[in-house]
Amino acid sequence: MTAQDCTAEEALDTLLMGNRRHVHGQPTHVQTISDRATLATTHTPIAAIVCCADARTTPEIIFDQAQGSLFTCAIAGNVVTDAVLGSLTYAATALQVPVIVILGHSCCGAVTAAVQGVTLPEPLAGLVAGICTGGHDDVDAAVAANVQAMVATVQAALDVPVIGAVHELATGTVTVV
Repeated sequence: MTAQDCTAEEALDTLLMGNRRHVHGQPTHVQTISDRATLATTHTPIAAIVCCADARTTPEIIFDQAQGSLFTCAIAGNVVTDAVLGSLTYAATALQVPVIVILGHSCCGAVTAAVQGVTLPEPLAGLVAGICTGGHDDVDAAVAANVQAMVATVQAALDVPVIGAVHELATGTVTVV
């Protein structure tokens, strides 16, 4: 499946089916040598993902997708900065991704820092300041509030369906919020 031949709903269904395979330990995507040759000349991701830079949240793994299937922007706290928005604009216009997913995760250190008001050095302090906790002092609630705020930011800027989701690290499950 490529971006050009699927709808936002089909792309999201593909991601969630892949997540079910991941949760049950039944991944199907392994890169082969021939895949590398194809990827060198073709880039048709089915979705753009804004995720946290946390190494435990690799979208291709948690959605069980082949390399090249996702256009990923990883940044602490899945904050939509100008640079991330520029990347998403490229994904939406040049690559024609049918959907953008803002993916938060449980136990997020950046959101925890924002909730706790931890004093951080620059430029980390500026990045954490961009996290929208919704006034929650519970990290899980703040993660969901931040995802929803970032969805609203992207929806205001781009004419592409934007979905919010949260990855539960302990179970591997991704839930649409």
